[in-house]
Amino acid sequence: MSRKLIPILLITVAGTLLGYVAWHAPEREYAAPTLPEVQAHIAAPTTLAGDVPSGCVVRSFAVEGMCCQGCTGKIYKRLKETAGVVQAAVSFDEGTAQIVVQETTDIALLESTLNFDKYTAKRMP
Repeated sequence: MSRKLIPILLITVAGTLLGYVAWHAPEREYAAPTLPEVQAHIAAPTTLAGDVPSGCVVRSFAVEGMCCQGCTGKIYKRLKETAGVVQAAVSFDEGTAQIVVQETTDIALLESTLNFDKYTAKRMP
């Protein structure tokens, strides 16, 4: 980490120089995220894309407890980390989650994945 010199602080009393202090500060390494980076982090796809692969099915759930678009990102991230999930979409406006999973994926696993924090989910027919 490189350092740069911050201006010197002069200590004077009645025009007489009593001393000085100089200090170093680390250069800033932080860069604020761009809008697309923020949107990618908090937003989730709202609809499924493409055809359902063979050996997979679409499961739909009504999700309660979402208060903003940021909630969709949390739910989407959790779904994508779940075994058997191929694709997922979470709609804040409709209050639903659609999940493409392998046919053998246990529905109880999906429900338990979606029931966390303030969110509750029930399978839709």
